[in-house]
Amino acid sequence: GMVTYNYGGVHTDDADAISIDCAKNIYVAGYLYSATNGNDFAVRKYGIDALTVGGNFTNSGNLNAPGTVYLSGASPQTLSGNMTGTTNGFNNLTILNNSGTNAQTNPGVIFANSASTTGTFTATLASTTIRFPANATSSVANLTLTGASAAAPIFLRSGTQGTPWFLNVTGTQSVSYVDTRDSYACWGSAINASNSTDSTGNTCWNFLNYFLLSGRVYTDEGTSQLATAGKTLTVRIGTSTPGFY
Repeated sequence: GMVTYNYGGVHTDDADAISIDCAKNIYVAGYLYSATNGNDFAVRKYGIDALTVGGNFTNSGNLNAPGTVYLSGASPQTLSGNMTGTTNGFNNLTILNNSGTNAQTNPGVIFANSASTTGTFTATLASTTIRFPANATSSVANLTLTGASAAAPIFLRSGTQGTPWFLNVTGTQSVSYVDTRDSYACWGSAINASNSTDSTGNTCWNFLNYFLLSGRVYTDEGTSQLATAGKTLTVRIGTSTPGFY
């Protein structure tokens, strides 16, 4: 079944103070803190499904969580400490906290330090707000950021407005309905974001807006319909001058 910690969170000060061999889920309603000695919090690889944290997350030792870590708080959560590399980074990290009321000043998830994933970084809930540390690099293998709509996107911000936060994406990406600012993504693949908002200060982000065109194609002034396949139609957006391009 599920191992649940409901009161106050989990705190360790000794080497291997918490080492859980579990085949199901682990849920920590409060904070999760590990100190500096050894594998302070280790979730072993016996079919572990999930580690869910409802409060703040601090790692000062080694984190061994090969499954997915979920951030499920109903109020702002701060992640700090060692969260990068094969020893301290995440495998999959999924954000389920969309409690933030302002992307810059009161986000739902705050990364106080750099973080990395060897799997997928995911945020899909409407109006999720995430703040990354300025002048620090967060590296992810795969990136899934899909907001609900233009009115309820995923908001990405820097810890210091006007100062870049660095993003390194090396694998697959699915990015749509995102509102981002001050992001420098040139360390890895450029980010192709559809139906998204450039709130200024972004580098190596391609903001793509798609248009659906349907109807009939004519070879002349609307009298002879083109019935054969294999033709390419090029449409130029942003000009008031008619013609072929």
